[in-house]
Amino acid sequence: MIDRRQQQESLYRFPYHYLPQLSDNGGFSRFMALSWGFGYLCCLLNAAEEILAEAPESIIDVGCGDGRLLSLLAGRTDASLTGIDNSDRAIALARAFNPGQKFIAGSIDGVNEKFACVTCLDVLEHVADAEIAGFIDRLCRLVRPGGRLIVGVPSVNRPFSSKHYRHYTGQALLDQLAAATRGLTVDKVRHVFNGSDRLFRLYSRLTCNRWWFIGCGSVETLVWRYVWKRLRQAGPATGHQILATLRRPA
Repeated sequence: MIDRRQQQESLYRFPYHYLPQLSDNGGFSRFMALSWGFGYLCCLLNAAEEILAEAPESIIDVGCGDGRLLSLLAGRTDASLTGIDNSDRAIALARAFNPGQKFIAGSIDGVNEKFACVTCLDVLEHVADAEIAGFIDRLCRLVRPGGRLIVGVPSVNRPFSSKHYRHYTGQALLDQLAAATRGLTVDKVRHVFNGSDRLFRLYSRLTCNRWWFIGCGSVETLVWRYVWKRLRQAGPATGHQILATLRRPA
């Protein structure tokens, strides 16, 4: 027998009623398409796998936005999960989509706890040049002895965004993190998501552009499998995202 109440409840994983929209000029849309969706999820899952591999006891995601990373970790780890972001609107969404998890609206200046794993994904590029050194200082102080800091940034292979102050090479990221001066050591640096792949770029341009969005669920699934199997790891010349893992000695 169909449980109609549960069926309706399961739809509220996302506020789908807000998808149909009228713009100010009367234009109608019933879709929201993310041209960068494949790459974003690929990078996020790469980070999530690395986090889960060492089974940390506590995790804080700095610049958590709407809590997407923690949503991928919840239920797969016994670690305490905390997200922090200075956007009240982002934290409101994070709390709505991740009930039961801890989210803080504000600056990391007020966080005194130390964590086994500190993540900071797609954040540094949003921090102004004059503020970046101080921000990284405060970020590193959150890492407890024996703990890790995982930082993710867009590489110079990715098209530049007007929202960003900079994109990175691996060396530029290491220079900015200056791990040794902050009491940390560099564990590894990885380039992930080969967004330069010709077949993937062709598919992306044909199906999602300024004029139209074409989506077929089964085809999208096949493309995702191709991305995860063939494109998830990359090199300095092709990777669209850089993940750096730093460790504080025990």
